[in-house]
Amino acid sequence: MTNAVRGHGTDLATRLEHEFDSRSVGFAAWLYRRTRGRIARVYRRRVLLLTTTGRRSGRPRTVVVQYFPDGEDLVVAAANSGMPTNPAWYHNLVATPRARVEVDDQTFEVDAEQLTDAEAAAFWPRVLDAAPDYARFPARTDRPIPLVRLRPIAGETAVGERGDENPGIYRSIERRDAVIDGYDRITRAWPVELRQFDIPTSGSTVHVLDSGPIDGAPVLLMHAASMAATSWAPNVAALADAGYRTFAVDHPGEANRSVLVDPSHFPKDDASVAALYSEVLDALDVERCAVVGASAGAQRALRLTLARPDRVRHLALVGPMGLTPLRPAAIVRMMLAAMRPTERRISATARWALGTDPAVTDRYGPWFSLAVNAVAPPPRVARPTATPARLLETITVPTLVVLGDHDPLVGPPARAAARAAHLRDVTIRVLSSGHLVNVERADDVDRLLVRGWHDQHWGA
Repeated sequence: MTNAVRGHGTDLATRLEHEFDSRSVGFAAWLYRRTRGRIARVYRRRVLLLTTTGRRSGRPRTVVVQYFPDGEDLVVAAANSGMPTNPAWYHNLVATPRARVEVDDQTFEVDAEQLTDAEAAAFWPRVLDAAPDYARFPARTDRPIPLVRLRPIAGETAVGERGDENPGIYRSIERRDAVIDGYDRITRAWPVELRQFDIPTSGSTVHVLDSGPIDGAPVLLMHAASMAATSWAPNVAALADAGYRTFAVDHPGEANRSVLVDPSHFPKDDASVAALYSEVLDALDVERCAVVGASAGAQRALRLTLARPDRVRHLALVGPMGLTPLRPAAIVRMMLAAMRPTERRISATARWALGTDPAVTDRYGPWFSLAVNAVAPPPRVARPTATPARLLETITVPTLVVLGDHDPLVGPPARAAARAAHLRDVTIRVLSSGHLVNVERADDVDRLLVRGWHDQHWGA
């Protein structure tokens, strides 16, 4: 493309941008696929995945490229961050013009053809109109920047291998895929009509399971550690029947369908956890709602309530972390399972943490094993800590605390109840249950929730 503005030399900004793009392409492609392209909307860009055939290796090579529509065709710029040479994918297309494109949730084959100088000169203003920042690329280099037309091949769908991917928080791509398959098996058996979608936030893409009547009173459900939003399956039908719309949220950094943009940066303190769920509520267009948290989800619910009491109508803490400190022996046991996940150790940890009730073990025992096996250490979640009594005393929203009488993580119910008593407007119930009270005693928990929300208190 001879009409491009020319510059001289390769400055530090160009080299750094090129290095970052080169090193992050695997993770970017994985994130794009996981979000079905929705992540690009955060940046108001039209982005595709382009898989070419390596001209030397013969292997598929995938890159993330911004595109500019031209009718049914897609035009891409071989900018290469303004480096002196054309990108590898451009040379691959010259050698083998047939390629594969993924746009949002569509995948198809294309034929590639470079625009002539005249065609490029006519099209370049359209590039700058859609992406004014592209002006920096021709200004950085003496080479003309080629524009390439990707023309879909009618009736063709993609076949063959995917390009290299980054497993993110997982030990491998295979284990990540096993988690997704296990997750989808649970959602396929969802007891009520299910709507699923992703919410882009400042540091993650958050997956939401939406159930119940569209105009129902909103309920935000925060799951236990290593259990995912799917662990609310035993509860959503009763809440939907009572007229509530539930939003079960996958917490980013755990084994589920949410995705951390950068696995090294996650919501790790009170402020960042509260900010994340405030963003989620904003995206859901929910001003105020009931919030229910189980185990580690209860601690997150406490953090949201402390930071944004205006967003919480009722609070329910079920088998809650965040009231009593986790004992050192429990921390060591869970760390060993995560660091060295042998089948025997995971099985023993599951029996200890989840109990032996078939309502829990049959439904979520396999998932727990899958999740612990899949996620690479260290954990990308906030540490379980007890909320100081002085902070509990500032919470004034009506609160239900449901404890299990043989919960090895929360500990003796009397100790947890004593801590919960610092809440201003609290009702405490102890059920015969292990740690996953919302699963093991689902009917009782559902009745307590619905009665409290209906009567505006839980009473005696």
